[in-house]
Amino acid sequence: MLRIGITEAGDAGRHLEWTTAMDTVHAAILITKAVTDEFLAAVEAFRVRVMVHVTVTGYGGSLVEPGAPSAEWSRRQYDRLARILSPERTVLRVDPIIPTTKGLVTADAVLRLFEDSGVQRVRYSFLDMYPHVRVRFQAAGLPDPYQGGFGPAPSQIEAA
Repeated sequence: MLRIGITEAGDAGRHLEWTTAMDTVHAAILITKAVTDEFLAAVEAFRVRVMVHVTVTGYGGSLVEPGAPSAEWSRRQYDRLARILSPERTVLRVDPIIPTTKGLVTADAVLRLFEDSGVQRVRYSFLDMYPHVRVRFQAAGLPDPYQGGFGPAPSQIEAA
């Protein structure tokens, strides 16, 4: 039986515990916003058995994503990662997309930043208003794009 691991809980670039589980799986999908030098070294050690989703937000360091790196830093690190793994096994994940005019402009800016990077796979995700996100938005005085809901309404997705 083929066993594939995925790092959905936590950030694979900030928490390298996934490396200790690599002997229990045939391959792994690693998801991170933090393509650190340590993460790159770990990926290189397992490069034939991993695929990486690099989450890039256009809100790095802002009230929306205070702990996320800048899109420019992420682009430089993405380029380094793609040289290790290849673009076929390196996915650009644009997340979160806020379905507002400013949010769509921000997502477009991330995509444009990566235009000449050789990206072959792109995934995206709309903002989910988890309780901790809602608290962060309220504390920062940011408007709730979903007016109390968890995610975008179908009309917001269609408009995006």
